[in-house]
This record gives sequence, C-alpha cells and structure tokens, in this order.
Amino acid sequence: MLPTGAEVGGSAGLPPALTVDVVLRSHDPAGMRDLARELGRPGSPSFRNFLTPAEVHARFGPLPEDVEAVSAWLRSERLTPGPPTGGGLVVSATGSPEQVARAFKTSFGTYRLADGRPVFANRSAPQVPAQLRSAIDGVVGLNNLVAPDHLNGRARSTAAPSPCSAAVKSAKKAKAYTYDKLAKAYGLDALLAAGHRGAGRTIGLFELDNWSTKDVATFQKCYGTHAKVEQVEVGAGAPDENVGEATLDIETAIALAPEADVLVYNTQYSDLDSYPAAAVDEYARIVDDNRADVLSISYGACESWVEETDPSFITTENVLFQEAALQGISVLASSGDEGSEGCHRLRDGDKSLSVEDPASQPYVTGVGGTTLSKVKGPKEKVWNGRRSGSTGGGVSELWPMPVWQSGRGVIGKDSSGAPCGSAGYCRQVPDVAASADPNHGYGIYVDGRWEGFGGTSAATPLWAALVADVLSSVDDPTARLGFLNPVLYSAAATSKKAPFHDVRSGNNDWTRSHHKSYSARKGYDMATGLGTPNAGRLLKALAPLTEGIRFTDANGTGAPPSSLGSFSLHPYPDDSCEPGTSPTSVEGPRTITLSSALDCYQVGPDWATWSHGYDGVVYVVRDNPGAFSTVTLQLPAGTKAFYFYAEPDEFETFNLMATESSGASSGPLQVYGDSGAQFYGFYAQGSSSISSITVSCDTDFALGEFGTN
Repeated sequence: MLPTGAEVGGSAGLPPALTVDVVLRSHDPAGMRDLARELGRPGSPSFRNFLTPAEVHARFGPLPEDVEAVSAWLRSERLTPGPPTGGGLVVSATGSPEQVARAFKTSFGTYRLADGRPVFANRSAPQVPAQLRSAIDGVVGLNNLVAPDHLNGRARSTAAPSPCSAAVKSAKKAKAYTYDKLAKAYGLDALLAAGHRGAGRTIGLFELDNWSTKDVATFQKCYGTHAKVEQVEVGAGAPDENVGEATLDIETAIALAPEADVLVYNTQYSDLDSYPAAAVDEYARIVDDNRADVLSISYGACESWVEETDPSFITTENVLFQEAALQGISVLASSGDEGSEGCHRLRDGDKSLSVEDPASQPYVTGVGGTTLSKVKGPKEKVWNGRRSGSTGGGVSELWPMPVWQSGRGVIGKDSSGAPCGSAGYCRQVPDVAASADPNHGYGIYVDGRWEGFGGTSAATPLWAALVADVLSSVDDPTARLGFLNPVLYSAAATSKKAPFHDVRSGNNDWTRSHHKSYSARKGYDMATGLGTPNAGRLLKALAPLTEGIRFTDANGTGAPPSSLGSFSLHPYPDDSCEPGTSPTSVEGPRTITLSSALDCYQVGPDWATWSHGYDGVVYVVRDNPGAFSTVTLQLPAGTKAFYFYAEPDEFETFNLMATESSGASSGPLQVYGDSGAQFYGFYAQGSSSISSITVSCDTDFALGEFGTN
C-alpha cells in the first residue's frame, strides 16, 4: 500500500542488494508471552527471575529442524542466509532484488513519495513454500516505505569554546538547560550525590545515526566525566549521516549516569535501506548480546502506517521486546514529536489521531515530553509548540490495553476500545514523560559547537539514565529491573506519595484539529502519562530489594496464589471462627492475634461480591465515627509470607502497613477497595520476616480468607 500522492518511478531505483529478515515462529509463543508478563508483575513468583539468552532460546526458540529447513530453502533460492539471531527467531538473507523477488514470489516497483523521497516496494505480499508456512511468522524488509523519525528538535545554535563555563553560557543564550539543572528538576541530583551514579550498569542506545568521538570527548571534559562509550556496529556498520540524534542520546546518558557504560548500537542506514529490516537486525543483536541493562530508543514511526506497509515488522518487534523482558532489559522509547497526530509528517499532513511505534508496544515504556519552564518544583506543562513539535500520545490501533495499565485513574473519557477492536480498552501512550521542548532544550556538544536539542528523544535517555542510577544503588551487580510498566503503574496507584510529578496543564493537539485531545489532567493522561520522574521516590519504588517486605495486590478478586515470592502458601480453614462470636484471634496454620475483638460472620447470599465464590467466615471491623477503623494482625514469629482478602462497606481506600521483625515498617500503602473483596499479599526478603499487618479504613470493612507460609 502506497501513501497518497506517491508516483510511479523513483530516480534512485532499487539498491544493488537487499537484506530481508525471515522471522521464525517460537515453538511456545503463548508460554513466552505469559512468562514475559509474570517476570514484570509485582507479587508474581517469577517476578524478576530473569533468563539468559541461552535459556530464552532453549525454552522459546524455533524448532532446530525449522531453522535448518528455512536456511536450506533460502540457499536453494541463491540467497545468503546468516546465522539465527534474536533468540534464534530471525534469519537474515541477502541477495539481489531479482533473487529476493523470485524467492518470495513477488516483484518490486520504484516510486516517489509526495515529499520527494524515492522508495521501493513489493507489489504483492510475500509467499513461502507450503511446507514452511508453519515455521515462518513473517518477512521483514521488502520495502523502504517507512522512514523513522529522528525524534529531536534543534534550538538556536551558539558557537562556543569547550570549557564548561562556555557550556553554561551557550545554554543560557539558547535558552537550554545544562544537565545539572535537569538533574535538579527531577531529583537526580540527590541520587548522584548519594553515590548512585550508574556504576557497574550499562545503558544501550538504539541508533541509526553517526556521532563524533571528539564531540563526546569534549562534552566529557566539560562535565568532568569519564564514561566508557563503545560503538557496536551491526551488519555493514554505522551510517555516514550525523544529525545529532546519537550525540544527544550519548551525552544525556553520560551526564545523568556518569559512571555507567554506554553501548551505542548502530547500523548502516540510508533512504535506500529498509528501516524495518535495519531495526529488527539491531534489536536482535541487542537481545542476543544481553549487555544492556536498559535500552533507550529515540526513533519511531506512525503505528498504523507501519502495520499497513510491513505488518511483520510490528509483530517481530513485539517478540523481540518480549525477549528483552525475559532477560530483564528495560526498554524505553520516545512517544513522538507530532502530538496526538503521529502520522502527520509521514502521511503528508494526515491529521487523524494516531500514535507511534515502538512506544505503543506492550512491552515498552513510552516516554512523552513536557515544557519545563522552571526547575524548582518543577513547573511543567504539556509540550506543544507550533513550530517545535508536540509530545506524542494517544490510543493504539493495534494493541489492547494490558492488565497493568487498566487500574484506577488511567481509564478516562478519551479511553476507547474501538481503534484496536478490543472488547475492553486499547493500549494508551505515553507511560511517563520528561522535559522535551527544544525551546528549553538540552545543551549538548555536537558538530564542534554547543547547541540546544530537545524532543521526546531527549526525555527517553534521561529516563534510561535514571534506571541505571537506580540499579547502581543495589549491591547485586546482576540485578535488573526488567519491564518497568507494571511497577510504575502499581507505584502510581498505591504509593502514598506518588513517584511522579503530575503534569496537569496543556494538551498535545498539535494541529489544533481535535478539540485539545489529549489534555493533561490529574493522574494519568495521554499527553504526559503518569508524569515526570521524582527520582528519590522512584528509587524506592523500582529498586530490587534484597531485604524488607514486598507488597502485591495484583491478584485482584481471583483465587489466592499458591505462592508469594519463593514461599509456598497454606490457606486458613474457612470455618476458623463461629458466626455470631467476637474472637480475638484467628486459628489456622499459624495463630494470628487480633488487636481487638472482631465480629465473625458467615459469607452468604448478601455477600455475593466477596470473591471467586468463597463462602467461609470473615471478620468484620466496625465503623469508628470521626476516625479510621483499624485492626492490627499480629503474626507468629518467623512469618515470611501472608495474604488476606478485604472488602469495605463502600468502595473506599484502605491503608495497609507491614511491620518487619526488626521494627521497620513499609507503608502505609493506600489501595482502592474495588468491587468485591480484593487480595492483598506481603512477603519478606533476605533475613526479614513479617511481624504484623495493620489495616485501616474510614468505614466498616471485612477481612477473611487468610493464608501464610
């Protein structure tokens, strides 16, 4: 499918050789999806128990006989297949355009787009031999219709000498921020001062852009940093063009995580090359290397256009991002610089509501942008400039809303299931945000001078640096955070003090065509997501704890889990008290002492909303007029895991606090008592154990259905 205004016959013609990616089918795709989800879900027994690339390949890779059969067929068509990459799921094959066309039973045409760009495209969908159809998921790279956006904007240029004082002077002239100001705005300065500077961690950068080692060396001299920056060339090597994208990403990572290593993944790319094929090759190399703890992607393209022109690309990305999640690699991607109209540039002025890929992918954290007008506070609004661009965001046309995004405060009047054909809602973008307005840009050293750059591609490596800093606070050098979104959304919903700065002003209706869709509001919105980072609070929310107590309410109203963390659970009997009595303890595997006598009730027909058909006894805490009703459950010594269900008389908020045997407490956590009894679980780590659980609410509530290790 060609864009409107495309003309037959492009002067550039076809490249002399084409490299396409044949994507093989996992032998257990459902198991792969399920485990990728569970590894990121707080409270799951699999939470952050990541796999190695070899383990991913062994458990979810293609069947060896399928790899051999596909490679043999490619060779029979006089194509040159490479070794399988991306967990064994991607086989690249190179040949002349004629050989590729013959192998996939298609033909190529050349065209000129409305913007003057010459392109090539396959005239028909690719075909593969019938005996291989069950082994092949798709073919990527048969056209170059999709061109990635370099998601940055350049502010006013100022020539300056290299000393750091000059960087300050030029930033002031360009109305840009130096990195110490950005760090202060988001609390990264406190992390850095505490020694959490990214040491021992690696930030990966996905690039299709060259950069100068001299520029980066000058920047490091200015800021007094000595970060190791390594280029990893994929395929034919780095591109010739230097538009400043890679430089922006590198220098942002260096400045905000100064002791982290930086891996710059790059591949040869020009207008004649297929962006989807180049991206797949690079993503596959990143997951195979498994060297990056966090990956920053500052490129993207109109989601619906990618789906129309190279649908195998979208699904292949999804599989590779699942692999990243399985291995514990946190993936962040820019949400775009075209506001809520993410196809505007690619589709020659298309003003329809749309989002960008890969930020909309369900295993990626999409990063939007703000206008940071004042560091103190910080003072921010949605980035939306007539000339400079606007933060991308909106509703995915492909992906249904994941469970982790469907919690309280996310779904609003603009949420919809229609674009993706979901019976519920569709995935919403972005997830988080940071400063992006080029008119208040990031002061970097590029092309031998200081300049101010912005865009959501500046916000994304800022978040990647934050992840590296958080990881460096943990003693275990192998610890990773993995897929961030389940923890981020859980922290936003349950933390007494949310780890985000909530942006409540502005909208990302860049073309002024959609009545200010999407507007900032309290809590989550489709312009700035959950908000911009509060680094100190995010440290507590994200850090992989080796001691202390973890909390989960992810089980909702379903049946209780069989384990929490590494601890097997044993339920209390459903007749642990006599209805009509007021016991002061709960008898079961371990006796629980109650801080006051509670009324024992039998769940009956009028308790239809309790949970998953439970009909045992519960303990009722009566309303305390003018104050919260509170009960403390004193647990036996050595308790490592404990759960219960609770339901308020009305849909109110519970306050929960767990106390360790050491006397330290976690919480209070604020959780919403939704329809039906909700599951709440705690488990201890390291040498910690749980001493007590305190529950309070400003109305009557019932507790019951307990379980312990």
